[in-house]
Formats: sequence, C-alpha cells, structure tokens
Amino acid sequence: MPTRMPTQNPCVPPTQNPSGSAGAVVLSFLEGVMPAGLTFSRASGATDFTPTGQLETLAQNAPRFDFHPTTLQPRGLMIERPRTNLLLNAATLATQTVTVTAVAHTLSFYGTGSVTLSGAASGVLNGTGAFPSRATLTFTPTADSLTVTVSGSVTFANLEVGGFASSFIPTTTVAATRATDLCLAPDLAALGFNPQEGTVYAEFEPLAVPVSGNFPTLWQADAGNAANRIGAYYSAGPGQRLNMIMSSGGVTQGDTSSPNSYLLGAVNKSAVAWATNDRAGCLNGGTVMTDLTAIIPTGLTTFRCGTGATGAEPLNGWLRRLIYTPARLPNAQLQALTA
Repeated sequence: MPTRMPTQNPCVPPTQNPSGSAGAVVLSFLEGVMPAGLTFSRASGATDFTPTGQLETLAQNAPRFDFHPTTLQPRGLMIERPRTNLLLNAATLATQTVTVTAVAHTLSFYGTGSVTLSGAASGVLNGTGAFPSRATLTFTPTADSLTVTVSGSVTFANLEVGGFASSFIPTTTVAATRATDLCLAPDLAALGFNPQEGTVYAEFEPLAVPVSGNFPTLWQADAGNAANRIGAYYSAGPGQRLNMIMSSGGVTQGDTSSPNSYLLGAVNKSAVAWATNDRAGCLNGGTVMTDLTAIIPTGLTTFRCGTGATGAEPLNGWLRRLIYTPARLPNAQLQALTA
C-alpha cells in the first residue's frame, strides 16, 4: 500500500454555507485539507481510500480525508475509536492461530478466497468478490485459541473486538492498534464562539449502528470534561436517533432524542441550536425536538469535532461538514437546513 499525506482534491466544490447566516464559521472536511483553527492528532498510523480508490496507509497524526472505494466520492474526515487487529501480516493473510476472549469479534477481508474458523469458534467467511469488495463476519468465540485457515485470495484482513468492521489495520509479526482520531479547536475564540446562544449544523455518515451504551459524538463544546458541555451524538436506539446533550456543573440539563432516525450508508444532516431555556434540534428535516429547561454551561474552552472530552465516544464514521453560527436559528430554519 502507498503512504501519502492528504492533498486538496480539485474535484470538490468550494466550501458552502447553507445557513446563509452572518458570522457563520464553515468547517468543511471535503476538500482534503484541515480547516483553519483546527488541530488533528492520532497516536498511530491508519488507513483510508485515495481519490482513485486505492487503500493507503497514513502516518501518525495525519488526518484521513477518505473517499468511497467504488463511487470515488469524498466522504469527509474519518474518525474512529481505537481497535486492535489480532491477525499477523494481515495485508496478505496466511493460516495462523491467535488468542481471543469471550466477547464479540469481527473478521473482515478483501478478496475472493475464504477463511475457516476453528478452535474457539467455528464458521466460514467467503470472499464476496475482487477488491474493494469486503466480506465481514461477527461472532462470539470462547476464551481460547482461534485458528484461521486461509484459502485463496485473502487480503487486508482484520480480526478485531467489536460488533462491526472498522478500517483496515496493517500488522507485521505482531498485532497492531489504531488509536483514536482527535480533531478539535483548542481556542473557542477562533470560532467566534458565543456560549449563550448558537447553532451547529453537522453532516455525517455513520460507519455502523453503535452497540448499546456507546454514544458516538458528532461535535461537542466543553470545559475539558463532560461536566460542562453542549453537544450532539447519535445512539443505538430505540430507532437510531440523534441526541442533543447539555450538562452544567455536572448535572445533565436534557438529553433529548430526535423522533426520526439517521441512515447508514447515507449522508445525514443535523442541526442543534441553543439559548437560555431554549434548545432545539433537527435530523434530516424531521420534526424539531425541543427542550425549554436547559441551563447554559459556563467555562467552555474547546470545540471538538467527532469526539467528546479527552477523546471519548468517537464518531465512528465520516464527518463531512460542521457550520457554527453564533446565534440561535429559528426552528423552521433548522428543518430547512437539514432537509
């Protein structure tokens, strides 16, 4: 696999502000460069797809401006939670035995071959076609040794703890871990942030429905912790909802979910607005969710894109665009923006 630093994609249209509001700050991740005022870090390398559909490895701290491997369309900034690939020499997989625990694991690979499981679990995963077709299998083994027997073409394989396949994690003669992607604005003043009222519009594509108890973050403004924050996340259910969250002094001021659902394999549009005792949110043009009791938190210092404080609850997907407006937009405008 080639290794490169991302470069700007000339095929992507110029940054646009659909809100049309004065003072709005547009953070677009579709143009191959990190927006001004944001920093990015990741304590490991990671993989993504190039504009020509090739799988590539990016260096530590390099953001992943990912492309769809078949449509070749930009997907935005990829942000994932940490995962460890238990397989060795995984780019071109050979038969091997690894140690697993009694929790959900997901096996994935590209190619036309097959992988047969024995020992701690049994089953067969057959390839679904030539690259970039990817086959996946989620299973729960016993805590024991698992043998993966390879037949035919099996490339870029992952075996990871979790209920869905994440991006390919290259390995050598030892297992490897991909660290969390962290993107943030360390200075709220650079965004012209108004903690008393505002609106954040977010376009995103989830990688998978999260497991119960996980709350992947779209964005969050906080004081360096979860005690004082304003933000939005998506949930496992019921019904795959968008949630808006606000905490002040460690007290949750309202965790309100949208009446309609987000979609996998599609671009979702969300907007959350707030003012004193007046908060509202909308997902994909649906009914506006409201909360008239929330207390605005104080001491906010940092704006995070795709994670919570200290990197908690990563997006697990693609963040395409964020637009911050230092005013509470009307409910009708929230619906129009996200339709």
